[in-house]
Amino acid sequence: MGKPMKRQSGFTLLELIVVILIVGVLSAIAFPRFFRTVERSRGTEAIINLSAIRQAMERYYLQNNGQYGGVSPFNFQKIGIDNPALSPNSHFTYMIFASVDRYVLVAQRNTRDNIYDISGSVSGSCQGRTTRGLPALCCVRTTRRS
Repeated sequence: MGKPMKRQSGFTLLELIVVILIVGVLSAIAFPRFFRTVERSRGTEAIINLSAIRQAMERYYLQNNGQYGGVSPFNFQKIGIDNPALSPNSHFTYMIFASVDRYVLVAQRNTRDNIYDISGSVSGSCQGRTTRGLPALCCVRTTRRS
């Protein structure tokens, strides 16, 4: 008689393929959701910075005889703040469009494939969607009523 065969332990090829398929399906579901969540959390950055710009615009209005005029799209020093887009790891470009009695603040996402279609209503609510369906951000200030 020959030597008894050793019992080998381990996984079969079929078991490994099944595990790889399961991991692949789970990752196909999880990764897009993860990236959507990350993108939405970056929107918080824009909301915080738009709020700071809005407060600076209101201070500018009070200091300049009730007028918003004279502020150009990228001239943040005129309203007394630094351009938030210049901070490290900023994900947005910010613009101010001002006339004498109203202004529009815009935050545009800095990517090649997300093109924002931004429009604001007179009531101040923001509308618009990116090409991927995420909300575009904007803030509208209407004419002051005396």
